[in-house]
Amino acid sequence: IDAQILDTTKIDEVIIKGRFTSETSHQKIEKIDLMKSHDIGSIFNRAAGFGIVKKGNYASEPVLHSFKYDQINLQYDGAIKIHGACPNRMDPTTVHINPKEVESAEIIKGPFSVRYGQTMGGILNIVTKTPKIIKGKKFRGIFQNSYENNGKNLDSHIQMNWIKKNYDVFLSGGIMNYGNYKSGNGTEIPSSFINYNFSGKIGIYLSESSQVRLGFHQNYSKDVLFAGLPMDADYDNSRLYNIEYKYSSSNSKIFKISAKAYGSTVDHVMSNRKRPNYSYSHAISTLKADSYGGKIETGIAANDKLILYSGIDFYHIAKDGSRNRTILVNSCNNLYYDPPINKTDLIWQNSYMGGYGVYSELNYEFNNELLFNSGARIDYSKADILSPAEDFSNLYSNSIHPKNEINYSLTATIQYLINDKLSIKLATGRGNRTPNLMERFINHLSIGSDAYEYVGNPNLTSEKNNQISISMEYLNNKLKLGGNIFYSNMRDYITARVDSSILRKFLPCKEPKYAKRFMNVDFVKQYGFESNFEYRFHKSWSIYSNLSYTYAQNISWDEPLSEIPPLASNIALRYTTKKLSTDFSVRLVAAQNRVSNSFNEKSSEKFKVFNISANYNPYNWLGINISVFNIFNENYYEHLSRAFKNMESSSMFYEPGRNIRILVKLNF
Repeated sequence: IDAQILDTTKIDEVIIKGRFTSETSHQKIEKIDLMKSHDIGSIFNRAAGFGIVKKGNYASEPVLHSFKYDQINLQYDGAIKIHGACPNRMDPTTVHINPKEVESAEIIKGPFSVRYGQTMGGILNIVTKTPKIIKGKKFRGIFQNSYENNGKNLDSHIQMNWIKKNYDVFLSGGIMNYGNYKSGNGTEIPSSFINYNFSGKIGIYLSESSQVRLGFHQNYSKDVLFAGLPMDADYDNSRLYNIEYKYSSSNSKIFKISAKAYGSTVDHVMSNRKRPNYSYSHAISTLKADSYGGKIETGIAANDKLILYSGIDFYHIAKDGSRNRTILVNSCNNLYYDPPINKTDLIWQNSYMGGYGVYSELNYEFNNELLFNSGARIDYSKADILSPAEDFSNLYSNSIHPKNEINYSLTATIQYLINDKLSIKLATGRGNRTPNLMERFINHLSIGSDAYEYVGNPNLTSEKNNQISISMEYLNNKLKLGGNIFYSNMRDYITARVDSSILRKFLPCKEPKYAKRFMNVDFVKQYGFESNFEYRFHKSWSIYSNLSYTYAQNISWDEPLSEIPPLASNIALRYTTKKLSTDFSVRLVAAQNRVSNSFNEKSSEKFKVFNISANYNPYNWLGINISVFNIFNENYYEHLSRAFKNMESSSMFYEPGRNIRILVKLNF
């Protein structure tokens, strides 16, 4: 995974700013990794400092150091977000857009920018494709089709773009049909899904310096099996709309004005109809999530040395839905109900959250060697519950309406270019995260990796992260070296703990007898390191490696934080010519024995996985990729993957065994 320094006067959606970068704290994931993925979340698995949480083969989410889920600010094109409707996160932000629609994925590892909303642990900006003229062609298209033998997976995708004098058009669509795969020891893992996706963009050029761009994304998945969750998704249907105005000028002090707005709707239905407990109780959940937001920003070049960005952003998220159960058998005594009993459980209790923020961030160049960045923002947040369940309201004595919050964020970074090859950077930041709707309002649902029911807490306050990072980078014609160490001091960290005052609501005869309630923890810390190395020892041959480790501790509870990626390294030997490129890689992951007793977290074993990939482009219009994943058929599982729940057999959630993929791409 290579890092590149990008010029934001040309591509203003990116978050990596000119020379103001370091590979270990700012990264760009290359397009070649995106084109081969069926899931945006999975592309981060080879990036230093990351792990992946998987509940099924369809949905995976990145974990950065100890940060996961909403602790990571994941967005599209510098502002756009889409929020899933499932409390078990069957439909996280990463699954609603096909990775083949993505140009690049950019990373800031820490709360080191204030321009992209509230940020606690880091920023992942997914930049989607727009039309480009390549070799003078104003119309171009790509069709690609792939087959994988492990699961008999088919993946077809087509995209086209036109560029005219006053407008451009981009269209993209595809179908994925994945079956159950087999792990290294031959165990069949429930992992099949069917997905249809379509997107379109229209750009209208108002003048040489201004344009309007409209976008639409439709993503429909059905019959999705989740090996790590108690239910499966019957379907998930999402729609995302966005509009953007952009002005840019190189002849004015106000060199940039941009305005973006978006809206999304997610309809989600999940059930247990393919699970063993279906004979006891028929359960189906019908859920919906609506969100909208936007951002207005100006860029001012006060002089040759000072650039100032200022803006305002806002968002609104609303979720509702219920679970309907037809109970056929009393699971405590195995007696049949005649007639069956019907129950309705409120999932989101018709809740919402939203807010807005104002910010300013400046870049100042003292001289050619010393660069400085600083930013500040203030956020106002509110949340409420409109249709509470009676037992939830009684638990809090009817005091279930959260207080509005005002949070502030600060960041400062200084980078010293020792010479044209070596640089050092010190970054500091204070970030926040407002409690989400699940943490505030969920009511006795099994949403964790353990067997407990979870209960929300409307009295939660925002998490705070104070982080410092020191990075070094060396670069010459043949060698890249980078290193980064970081430390975080987190206050009011949000997690869940067993509360003996709250009895289990469903199946009270079963263990555990009590539920977990979300709460704030006074003091949590993390620290760790990352390193990367790339050496080109021949015009066609190079070797790449990275190494990362995170130590995270709940100081208040005197135990490790749960779900922390173990020590991991990626090593790749690459051969590249004009028509042929190959990549032989190995992923080495150590055992993770630092686990949380509070979450009944289990230790995981070390593993190593070898892969090989070859790309051959005999003609400009034809590309062929042949890849073999897990060459030696290793039987392994990721530490962050959930174990099976409510399956025919009890097992860990193993990764695919040997898998051969053939991909053909046609350019026209």
